[in-house]
Amino acid sequence: MGSISSYVSEHLFFILFFFICGSIFGSFLNCMAMRIADHEDFVSSRSHCESCNHELGFLDLIPIVSYLYLKGRCRYCGAGLSTSYPLTEIFLGIVFVLTYLRYQRPCILLIFDLSLFCIVFGLSLIDMRSYIIPDGFIITGVLNWFVRSLFTGFEYGSIVSAFLLSLSIIFLSMIMNKANGKENFGGGDIKLIFMAVLYTGLMKGVLLLFVSSVLGLFGISIGRNKKIPFGPYISFALFLVLLYGDLMLGSMFL
Repeated sequence: MGSISSYVSEHLFFILFFFICGSIFGSFLNCMAMRIADHEDFVSSRSHCESCNHELGFLDLIPIVSYLYLKGRCRYCGAGLSTSYPLTEIFLGIVFVLTYLRYQRPCILLIFDLSLFCIVFGLSLIDMRSYIIPDGFIITGVLNWFVRSLFTGFEYGSIVSAFLLSLSIIFLSMIMNKANGKENFGGGDIKLIFMAVLYTGLMKGVLLLFVSSVLGLFGISIGRNKKIPFGPYISFALFLVLLYGDLMLGSMFL
């Protein structure tokens, strides 16, 4: 117990720092996703209440704190605020902390991983609202991988693996589409898998497909006959595989 507390104390500053950073990015990405899904300008327009359209001030936009202080209600019209605001902020804060704990120190690779998780988090929020994965997020993810590779060295096998697994998914999707008469994988999902495998390589890419499929089946069982966006499951599987893939593969082959 003492070793755990000393470990936490040693990293407490960075844990708190990355949680705050993650919550800030979570707030920003949630706002951006809502505007993109609703076809609003997310660059120049100001944040506003969805009920009364009143422009929000600084004190209304502090991640997590504002929601708790306002008791989940707009200070101007009293309308209830969506719980998605604090939940997305807390979730990405935890993602940032867990990613930091993987490296246990600030470094350039940590920045690239956090950038990737922000990208897939943003596109997941949009996919959940509109069932669309914008190409801009995929392109940004590929560029992030390219710049990251300047520091780590290019793994050309990852490019081959990305094409191989993506083409396999396309082929499998065509068979499943004919078998059940509906679209199983959208074009955005396949592009996301291609981008994700650039980061994972072949073995972890196969693990990514397995984990995302299990998560997707779980989502389908909960949603029953509702349409299920698959992007969030691929994104969460990517997070798990990048941080814990070695442990998962090790336990599978014991």
